[in-house]
Amino acid sequence: ARTFYNWGKNKDPRLFSFSTRPWSKHPCEEPYVYFFNNVVMNTANNVSWSEYTLHRNNHTECSWKVETPEKISRVEVYKIPNPHKWDKAPRRDCCRVLPTEKEGT
Repeated sequence: ARTFYNWGKNKDPRLFSFSTRPWSKHPCEEPYVYFFNNVVMNTANNVSWSEYTLHRNNHTECSWKVETPEKISRVEVYKIPNPHKWDKAPRRDCCRVLPTEKEGT
């Protein structure tokens, strides 16, 4: 098992624009799972906003070398559609992680 699977027929993990890894049986190495919660399209500025919420947290006994990821209970994604995306290769989206003042986001 891997941390992410393609919904299509091709299961090759090298096709993703992000890293996947084998699923670990150690509870502290389990990935944080976020589920799609909401999406809104702002037609005034042509930006879509989607929200993902943390499914569960089984990492309470884990220690981290960095700030604990369990503080992130929501992920917000803002996207401006690119109508010419399919004309370009390799058709992968890039993103920037930006700081926020919103609690748990």
